[in-house]
Parts: sequence; C-alpha cells; structure tokens
Amino acid sequence: MTRRPVPRVEMEWETPAVLAPAPHPALWPWLLSGLVSLGLLGGSLWLSRALSVPNAPATVPQCCQLTYEVRGAGRGVPVRVRALEAPPLLTLTPEQTTTAAPGTVALPGPGKYRVRVSADGYAPQTATVQVPSAAPVVLELE
Repeated sequence: MTRRPVPRVEMEWETPAVLAPAPHPALWPWLLSGLVSLGLLGGSLWLSRALSVPNAPATVPQCCQLTYEVRGAGRGVPVRVRALEAPPLLTLTPEQTTTAAPGTVALPGPGKYRVRVSADGYAPQTATVQVPSAAPVVLELE
C-alpha cells in the first residue's frame, strides 16, 4: 500500500456571530435631572418656610359676616358701620355699609376688628369685635 499525498483542502469556517449586549441608555442625564429636581423641590420648601409669617393663618377665608344689633338707636334707624382695622394679613377695603339695625356686614376673614358705628343724631362709637361670633355683636349708640 502506497500512500498518496492527500491534497490539501482548505476550508473556511464561518466565525460564529458574537452578539453584543444591547447598549444601555446613558443613565447620567436621568440622574442629573433627578438631582436637580430634588434640589429645586427642597429649595422651594425651605424658601416657603423661611418666608412664612409666624402665626399666620394657613389659608385666608373668603369672607365672614359680622351680625350686629345697635342699642340706643331706634329699631330700623339707618346705621353706618365701617371697619377701621383688620387682623394681620387681611386686606381691608375702606367701605362704609349703611343698613338698618340690626344688620350684617361682610368682612374679609375671621379675627378681631375695630369698627365704627354711627347714625344720624347719635355720637359715633368705636368698638373691637371678634368675627365670627355665635351671637350678634351689640353696639351702643348714645
């Protein structure tokens, strides 16, 4: 048996495809925007507390009614009621309300007010009243 030379056969092998993992989106922009948002939120909370007025009401009510009776004046006499001073942080419009006694006056919120009541033929009187009140406030005219 004789050996014959075997022709050299060259084969090409396909290299197996290596799948790379899918690229992850960059996380640093999300982290940075989250940190900035937290910083803004924390700064806003700190600023709101730093600028708050001590003992201020949390919310300002829409309105309160002062119900009053006038003693010393006849029933149904036209009475002028004017709020002179309001509780802190409430805006008071310098209005004068003319009604027949007894009556009501709308005020911007609860608290202590200084009011002036007057009627023709009577000396004007100033009184401090608490609003709201369960019973009508009695104002004296002389």
